[in-house]
Amino acid sequence: MSLKSALPMLAVASLLAGCGSTATAVNQGGKSAGGQVTVTDGKGQRVTLNAPAKRIVTLEWAQTEDAITLGVQPVGVADVKGFGRWDSAAKISGQPIDVGLRATPSLEAIAKAKPDVIVGVEESVPANVLGRLKQIAPVVLLKGADASNPMGKMESNFRAVATLLGKQDKANTVLASMNSYLGTLRTKVQATPAGKRPYVLAYPNAQGNTVDFRMHATGSLPGAVAQRLGLVNAWKGKGDPVWGVGSSDLEGLSTLPANTTFLYWGSSESDPVKTVLPKSAAWTGLPFVKSGQVVRTADGVWLYGGPASVRQWADRLVADLATA
Repeated sequence: MSLKSALPMLAVASLLAGCGSTATAVNQGGKSAGGQVTVTDGKGQRVTLNAPAKRIVTLEWAQTEDAITLGVQPVGVADVKGFGRWDSAAKISGQPIDVGLRATPSLEAIAKAKPDVIVGVEESVPANVLGRLKQIAPVVLLKGADASNPMGKMESNFRAVATLLGKQDKANTVLASMNSYLGTLRTKVQATPAGKRPYVLAYPNAQGNTVDFRMHATGSLPGAVAQRLGLVNAWKGKGDPVWGVGSSDLEGLSTLPANTTFLYWGSSESDPVKTVLPKSAAWTGLPFVKSGQVVRTADGVWLYGGPASVRQWADRLVADLATA
């Protein structure tokens, strides 16, 4: 699976262009008393439920993870198998209905799940299907990301799901714990040599014998987590306005500092760093390749998930930098 297909569908265009904004949970303070709850979706429209949802269908992996983190197992999940392969921070229990692939949900399967609310991102539902989907249950489609404030966007989406489920107090606890944990890890990693070296995070993409690299800027969620840990991103591109992801070729990598730690992630189905790039003199001649500063990372970590994945990525990042 490529990065383009791993990210929410239609995010292909977002890798190059687009804009992000922050969806908000209107009732995101204390625990819901069981009355109405209201959130604002990615287009600024308010969605109100008469009571917190007990049965939720999730159309995107981040929202699936968020619901489970909040203690609610979705009754319907988009791409159950894919979620289990890419996101190990939250475990699906029971037998939720698989409601189809992300961006191409099955209305029949969703209706069978009898949800109180359907949650995803704006790319989750084709425009010509949205009206029929709303006939099944209220639909909340959030902005998937925002490179101008990636951590804030992740948190606001998490709070939106919490509000819909009446789990605001749980959300406050989870986020406070995450932020405290990141502070602890920052102190730990900054006391090691690994914390002083620049890094990059890339998703190599092979087309035949040619490999290009999806580079994760500080505006990407994984890049923002690294910044919170005090790490310096050696790739200075801004990336696109939504996901904070840009592109580089081998020539572009030659401008990176010699002591860069090159972290990369990707599908378990292929690894061009091991199969294609060793045949390239331009790759093998890079200083960080010669010195063995190339590390595969984030297997089983969904880098665009919620607080649970953020903690998991921070752990993996610190551990992998220490071994580089």
